[in-house]
Amino acid sequence: MGISYVDIYLMHRPDPSTPIEETLDTLKDLVTQGLVNYIGESYFHPEDIEYIVNYSRQIHLPFIAMQEPYNLIERDIEKDKVPLASRYGLGIMAYIPLAQGVLTGKYLNGIPEMSRASYIDEIRWRYLTPETLKAMREFHELARELGVTDAQLALAWILRKSEEMGVTIIPIIGATSVAQLEDDVGSINVKLSSDVMKRLDEVSKMAKINWEVKYERIIKLTQ
Repeated sequence: MGISYVDIYLMHRPDPSTPIEETLDTLKDLVTQGLVNYIGESYFHPEDIEYIVNYSRQIHLPFIAMQEPYNLIERDIEKDKVPLASRYGLGIMAYIPLAQGVLTGKYLNGIPEMSRASYIDEIRWRYLTPETLKAMREFHELARELGVTDAQLALAWILRKSEEMGVTIIPIIGATSVAQLEDDVGSINVKLSSDVMKRLDEVSKMAKINWEVKYERIIKLTQ
């Protein structure tokens, strides 16, 4: 990769065969060697994150972030992960901030050829419910009223929620073109009023997502 260190190393889901303490001790060695600056997790159980944070502090491991799914129509982390982030001073890296393209408006008139939903079944059954499509039409109309793109509105909502909840939330954006990247970055200039946030909250409640949060659990040296 042509780099001498990694800014942040994330553990993606628990290793069912390795005690978490061994993993964290190994990561501490990488930090001590200067190969990694910071550590985080992705999609761990809230109780396990709390254990990881406390153990990390005991061994002076810079555990600073959680990577979690978060967008206007998938807000489960507000119930448990956001309070954890607030309590321990962690940042949240929000993946699928555009709900895998659903919040860009691309599926309002069907499934475009070569879009992700055209070949990934999960996107169709997870997101493209009648309730969610109705919500997305309301969302699209609000974006039009504000003079912004759907993607900009979705990302601006996350940034505003970050301010409201007092927790740093950084959307992980992906783009297939420079134009898409520039459009997404334009969201930092979109300021949403309290009234608009209330309308977006109603849109969020309209959506129906076919997804149940399930976490694998860590194993410990002393269970």
